[in-house]
Amino acid sequence: MKGAPMNLKKLFVILLALCMAASLLTGCGGGSTPADGGGTPAPSGDSKPSGDSKPSGKTQLNIVADWAGVPNPYDLNASWTCMRIGLTEALVRFGDDSSYQPWLADSWSVADDDLTWTFVLHPGVRFQNGEDLTATKVKESIEALYKAQDPANGGAGDVLTFMEYTSITADDAAGTVTIVTKEPVPDMPGVMAYPLFAISDAAANAKRDLLTEGPVGTGPYTVVSYTTDHDYQLAKNQNYWDGTVPFETVSWVCVPEPGSRYQALLDGSADVASHIQASDLPALKDAGFNISNVSGARTGYYHVNFEGPMGNDALRKAVFMAIDDETVCNITTGGSYTAGYTPLAPIYTQWGGDKIPDNTAYDPAGAMKILDDAGIVDSDNDGWRELDGKKVELTYVSNSSRQMNEISQAHASLIQAIGIDCKVQTVDSQGDYMRSGNFDMVNSNEIVIATGDPTNFLSHWYTGSGTGYNYARYSNPEFDKVFEQLKTEMNTEKRYELISELNRILTENCVVLLGGYYNFNICSASTITGAVNPPCDFYWLTKDIKPAA
Repeated sequence: MKGAPMNLKKLFVILLALCMAASLLTGCGGGSTPADGGGTPAPSGDSKPSGDSKPSGKTQLNIVADWAGVPNPYDLNASWTCMRIGLTEALVRFGDDSSYQPWLADSWSVADDDLTWTFVLHPGVRFQNGEDLTATKVKESIEALYKAQDPANGGAGDVLTFMEYTSITADDAAGTVTIVTKEPVPDMPGVMAYPLFAISDAAANAKRDLLTEGPVGTGPYTVVSYTTDHDYQLAKNQNYWDGTVPFETVSWVCVPEPGSRYQALLDGSADVASHIQASDLPALKDAGFNISNVSGARTGYYHVNFEGPMGNDALRKAVFMAIDDETVCNITTGGSYTAGYTPLAPIYTQWGGDKIPDNTAYDPAGAMKILDDAGIVDSDNDGWRELDGKKVELTYVSNSSRQMNEISQAHASLIQAIGIDCKVQTVDSQGDYMRSGNFDMVNSNEIVIATGDPTNFLSHWYTGSGTGYNYARYSNPEFDKVFEQLKTEMNTEKRYELISELNRILTENCVVLLGGYYNFNICSASTITGAVNPPCDFYWLTKDIKPAA
């Protein structure tokens, strides 16, 4: 198939409208939405449908979010749920500037060997079941995580991409935990701040159904009930160690459509909502609602399967060039994403994203020429191109979180316009597809500086990560050599240089297909204070969310 299709832009706008309309029909794991009568929480009796309403002895907090995942502390993605809904806390936490700050540990240090880390625990901390947080409990928590994650036990092995240890020693009298790592881990405090490393009572967890009851952590709230992928009902932790827990109960409901979450705020059925579409934020602000907005730390992107047709360099570059990033981000998502092309956003100038040229800018005619020159043509005149004598058929595997399904639908339409058959398979969870390789492009939406720098994010494309984390099945000796230096380099400036080089390699070789840099937010009624979305995106429901004075 040669030559540009007729009026691509007009066709694309029509297709975008269809994609956005179709998104209204999607659910959150089959859960209800306000449109079908089951999505938003009922008002607690002390909420009023206005951003300017006044609290009156408010004891229940109502939250609508775009997800309600399982509360499994030993699963990479589900561990975020445990921390976000206030079940778990970690030894270290991130400040708004991504600095490392004390939490369950008051301090930490590394020995001259760059391997031996000692964490000094905060005294007086108790788990939700009343048990004291001791050094032995911390040791057991970390050991239970590694046991659950061990591939020999059927685990995913994600934890091994953060750090591997040779020993953990607990000194209950001194209140210290000492971890000796196999090799230097420059971002060790950041690793200990990551939700997967949150501390919970391993002995108590072993007696619970973690997929419905969640772990016994140290956070301000506990699970009363959980309806899979639909809602959490939470209660105040009566043994909380770090000040007053302001609400007796919390209702957290999954409402996947951003317009419905917006409406829940306006009608007063929700006090707090996550990820309101950018185009609705001015109206909320004018109505007196609080808006906490953060941009750049989270990236929506696609793992590209290098073991399938997308392993072909010409096809892959053409697909990248077929994507009109600006239109997708500004129109399809209503400004919820900022367009880009480097895996690490250019706002992180220390990592060189602002210096890397865009060699895959939107150019459908140029994309078709690349395909023609590579012999990827429509030889049987059925409207679709072939590669090595076979019709090229690409599949996006995508979920609905943070409008990624709308982005996938828009991408598929644009790719079809250059003669490549492309479809979207919508799923509740992409994990099994990622690990099995049953995809051509699969979406992810990730904080790229989850441990304070992007080393763990970049390990997705390191051969040594294996297919349990290198979902793209990408193999590049040049990338691997630089990454192996990064893993153990302790000097900050040298790390910046190595990260910049990895960012360049991924961009120039069209390895990571960008959806955009997410502009994420948490919005709340004026009756609520403290509902903020920190750059790390880990801390949503905290003791600091309380009725306004």
